[in-house]
Amino acid sequence: MNYSPLTPERLQNGVRFRHNAGGSPFGNLHRERLPRGFYISDIDGVAYCENRSFTEYAVKGNAFAFVALFDLKATENAATVTPLRRLLLCALAKAVAQSQPVAPLAFEVIGNAEPFTMWQLDLTTGERTCRRYFLTATNWPDVWQAAGLTATRDRLTAWLNSQTKRNP
Repeated sequence: MNYSPLTPERLQNGVRFRHNAGGSPFGNLHRERLPRGFYISDIDGVAYCENRSFTEYAVKGNAFAFVALFDLKATENAATVTPLRRLLLCALAKAVAQSQPVAPLAFEVIGNAEPFTMWQLDLTTGERTCRRYFLTATNWPDVWQAAGLTATRDRLTAWLNSQTKRNP
């Protein structure tokens, strides 16, 4: 992992500090645990709530591509109560896939703190696949690799780079 010098404006991994002390536990830990360039944004609100969705994306200049969509649930019970959100997330991922060469991945994340449980979702059915990961303080980059997120990001970044070269 490439680390930048720690400055008042940046974490050890080179990512900017979140100055408003807001954010969800998953979003904040994503910021701390993954290298600079693994961008994430919530897509359904600015206030922390039990159910929240995030996108992870790759950027090149003014162009971007979606790497993954995440649906966060505080508890396993909340996940069973709101399966419609999984279907909507997967429908959004399928729609986005029409405009980029690699479909974004979709995940349901359970928890309010580490360890989080992260299930990959089937884009057609919205159901959990057998691919389940546990996010702890020390394994986020390894999970991103195992889940295919890093490879998806790399492929989309290469595509964005080729698009930028064609359309300066």
